[in-house]
Amino acid sequence: MTPQVATAAASQGNTLSSVISPAVTLAIILLLVVTRVRGRRLEPARLLAADLILIAVGIGESVPVLHDTTLHGIDWLIGGADLLDSLIIGTIRGFTVRLYQRDGAPWYRYGPATVALWLLSILIRIALAAIASARHASPLIAGGDLLFMLGLALLCQNLMVIRRHRHPQARPSHPVEPADAALSRTGRPAPTTAALTTEMPARETYGQRVTKSGSP
Repeated sequence: MTPQVATAAASQGNTLSSVISPAVTLAIILLLVVTRVRGRRLEPARLLAADLILIAVGIGESVPVLHDTTLHGIDWLIGGADLLDSLIIGTIRGFTVRLYQRDGAPWYRYGPATVALWLLSILIRIALAAIASARHASPLIAGGDLLFMLGLALLCQNLMVIRRHRHPQARPSHPVEPADAALSRTGRPAPTTAALTTEMPARETYGQRVTKSGSP
């Protein structure tokens, strides 16, 4: 294989990767948001395992590219901003995830603030990709590290969710539970106002008591 052919093949591979990796990452985020908005049972081991798998796949994709890449100042700058985005916003998202009980088991779901922070992360990533393309950053920084950064962001988020679950004092004072999962602490449906009103005996008025006392 001549150097020209090798270079063309490498360029074609980088182009294909730059298209597939963002598409796969976006599909994963959409799947996460749709399923987590509805609520899922909180299983710490499964949460962390999925995050570590994403990180491992991202490292596996990045190492071959990194081997043939020379990083420059713009690469370090954009890479550092992407890393901070994953660490900081991922951790903040962990505070916005709602924790509640369903059938005696811990559940969690994404709230509006969680979804908004996901959208913010996507917009930041698009802006960083545009800057990387305009400044001719390396393929690794321009999109080759997306799965790694996604896994890292999810790891930060879910570690915070697990910490809040294990240390209830880290939760808000009055957590908001989903309307379709409003449960009492015993796991049974919380009584509604209508039910309480029905169960309370009706109070007699003064006139009714006088009528009863005066009747034979």
